[in-house]
Amino acid sequence: MPIIVGGRVNGTAGLYNIGLLNIQTDGKEEADAVKTNFTVLRVKRSILRRSNIGLLVTSRSPTAAGTDSNLAVGAEANFAFFRSITFSTYYARTRGGDQPEGSDESSYRARFEYSSDRHGLVGEHLLVGDAFNPEVGFVRRSDFRRSAVTARFSPRPASSRFVRRHVWQGGYEYVTDGRATRVENRGATGLWRIELTNSDMWSVDYAHDYEFLPDDFEISPGIVIPTRGYSYQTLSTGYTMGQQRRVSGRITVRAGTFYEGTKQEMTLTAGRMALSARLNVEPGITLNWVDLPQGRFDTRLFTARVIFTPSPRSLVSGLFQLNPIDETLSSSVRLRWEYTGGSEIFVVYTDNRNIEAGAASTLMNRSFAVKITRLVRF
Repeated sequence: MPIIVGGRVNGTAGLYNIGLLNIQTDGKEEADAVKTNFTVLRVKRSILRRSNIGLLVTSRSPTAAGTDSNLAVGAEANFAFFRSITFSTYYARTRGGDQPEGSDESSYRARFEYSSDRHGLVGEHLLVGDAFNPEVGFVRRSDFRRSAVTARFSPRPASSRFVRRHVWQGGYEYVTDGRATRVENRGATGLWRIELTNSDMWSVDYAHDYEFLPDDFEISPGIVIPTRGYSYQTLSTGYTMGQQRRVSGRITVRAGTFYEGTKQEMTLTAGRMALSARLNVEPGITLNWVDLPQGRFDTRLFTARVIFTPSPRSLVSGLFQLNPIDETLSSSVRLRWEYTGGSEIFVVYTDNRNIEAGAASTLMNRSFAVKITRLVRF
């Protein structure tokens, strides 16, 4: 959308960190959009030695549905005790539009973490209400309640010259709808990982999952998974080569049950292929072989990331992704140049093309963006 005017202020004043953003956009008839104002206020205050509390307020007027305004207000607290214990929590509510009676416009989370070199324990509970809708921001999923716990034991054998650390880890996740009337997901996981002294790693993972499909799901053209609950198990193993190598990366192999069928997967990711001191290439490939009662299909995904650093203050990176099943080719190229201390120029080009076999490639969408920042100190 065209921006008429906007401004941002952020900085620190004593124990307070403050951020304020306001943008007024113009309307665009062909996009069915009207003039809209966006506002964000963020205030955080340091307390104790390594803890803080904060407040966030966002506003959009009018809303995406055309009503008067959408308001979101949230408060958070993050506490750090000793060297290994942290506790964080937040509570937020939204208001805007006509919501059905009994709708829940709130969201909250509480998380405890104990993390030392030898032991680890994480517990979390999260709720996102069915009507929680901050229209300045992103909510990937609504109307769910999630509880999860993870425990870790990671000793370092003193007598081994080759093994730096063993990691034994187990976890359990339980997800229901917001009113806790239906189980949507649950899963138990186990992990054993060996970290070698040369920075390589080898791991074995096991997962037992349950997933409820609320609607029929077309997983591949012509293959539809019916609505109901499904349980499946997956066993995987992977080896990761250390970043200090000239060629590094990870190879992973998975196999198990999948929606009353079976699935095998192989992923190869080259973390870094140093062609020169300034040019790195990171290719990747993912292959899946799926056999279901409704039919069989294979998927392939090819990716390549290219990073070129012509100087310490500039960077050119590109990401290319080929999906033969969807017959699409996506590409993105980004230039970052720090023309003076703390001030940068970004130039980004992206496009998405249809590469249907036997036909010329068709441009599906394209974007070009330029961003310039200037740091002013006073």
